[in-house]
Amino acid sequence: MADTSADSDHVEGEHATPGGDSRSSSRPAHPPASPRNTRTPPSAPKLHKPRGRRWWPTRVLILLAFVIPLFTEGGYDPRDTSRVISTTLQDPLIHQWEILRPLATGLLAGMVVMTFLSAFSGRSRGVREKRAVARVLLFAYIFFILVTGFLQNMGQTEEWGFVWVVGNTVVMVLVSFALLPDVRHRLSIIRRRDFRPAMSWTLLPGLFAFIAPYSLSGDIILPPGVGERLVLGDSGITYCFLTPVFLSLLLCFHPGIHSGTLSVISFAGLGFGLFNMLTWFLLNPESWWMGVLHLPLLILSLSGLVIARWSIDRAPELPARNFSPPIMKA
Repeated sequence: MADTSADSDHVEGEHATPGGDSRSSSRPAHPPASPRNTRTPPSAPKLHKPRGRRWWPTRVLILLAFVIPLFTEGGYDPRDTSRVISTTLQDPLIHQWEILRPLATGLLAGMVVMTFLSAFSGRSRGVREKRAVARVLLFAYIFFILVTGFLQNMGQTEEWGFVWVVGNTVVMVLVSFALLPDVRHRLSIIRRRDFRPAMSWTLLPGLFAFIAPYSLSGDIILPPGVGERLVLGDSGITYCFLTPVFLSLLLCFHPGIHSGTLSVISFAGLGFGLFNMLTWFLLNPESWWMGVLHLPLLILSLSGLVIARWSIDRAPELPARNFSPPIMKA
């Protein structure tokens, strides 16, 4: 009898399954996890934004650099600042080396051709090679603006002696440093899938800036064919003409261009564009054609800022330390 009672108690605590197995109804299907057995997944490395993407510090520094006083050998009246700058930029130190004009212009044209050939050639390229093209393009831009930043903004004048437009040089150095994270970590990429036909219009102002035709009548800048001497091919040695050429390329492939890179180039270009609108249309209206030549810089810089503001970066942001961004699949 005792055994029967024990068996009855045992049956009440179990129920038979169709397959003949019995399971305890009081036993939970999955035992609760012990607090010491729970493991939190390892946290991802802390990311920080590249310098070009931290736009507040970079833009504030650029704005401050625009108001740095000129350095002149013989002193100058601050009210003549615009005249001193325009006189210096008309005959800067870089014009003393005539060989630089065709070399720089040819190199600039070669960068444009290389960009489109690498994007549209039939040869299959890996992602690393496509990122290398953007890297070379940005490195070339850094080289151009560093050379022009110093040699284009220094000159010997009759009235003020040696003049150095320090603010312009500082702005171009700041832009160069802001682009270094992209060059180092290959955050931008040039490829066919990122080309936007709707942005092809940017090639027209870029071409106009590349040619940059004007004529001189004394110190007055006039449209080509009006003055005494026609001037062409200054785009390779002039920041305000070479920047629209690079911006037109970046805007055509903007989905693959890091927004911080596009933003910092456009912001500096906008500052120079607005300053030149004031200089040539209001303060020196007799040379109004030079203001027209700076319209590509103003228009493309505004477009670049708008697109950079609303674009989404495909390239990963940089972590705090010891991290190289992975190569994204094409």
